[in-house]
Amino acid sequence: MVTGLRYSSGAERLLDHIGRNLADRRGLLDVIAEEGQDYGREVFASGGFGSWAPDSLHTVDLKGSSRVLVDTGRLMSDVTGAPGVSESAETVTVGSDAPYVGYLKGGANGAPRRDPTPQPSAQRVTRVAERLLDHVVGGVR
Repeated sequence: MVTGLRYSSGAERLLDHIGRNLADRRGLLDVIAEEGQDYGREVFASGGFGSWAPDSLHTVDLKGSSRVLVDTGRLMSDVTGAPGVSESAETVTVGSDAPYVGYLKGGANGAPRRDPTPQPSAQRVTRVAERLLDHVVGGVR
């Protein structure tokens, strides 16, 4: 601990404000959840940012749609819908627990690999970090 350090009342108020916002886990998790939801929508709207191969004609005939990775809608809903934020505000879940996600990522049975939850770009991670920082400092840097 540093002794003899004095803060102006403005600095003390800012530090108190930052401390309160850091303690507000729910607010921090809400920012992460919103960003995850937006990212999931972008992934599906762009076909995995252009990386998903189209379905075969046979698959399109079977499911009646050419929308890649959309059959029942469960996966898309899991990835783009409201994220799960725990009641204790300790965790946020964005993604899907559908048992077939691993097969989609790996391209099972000769199907092309299609990752419904690809790693975000460095720019996207920076954007999330900036939103979190804005939440913590309340728009004052």
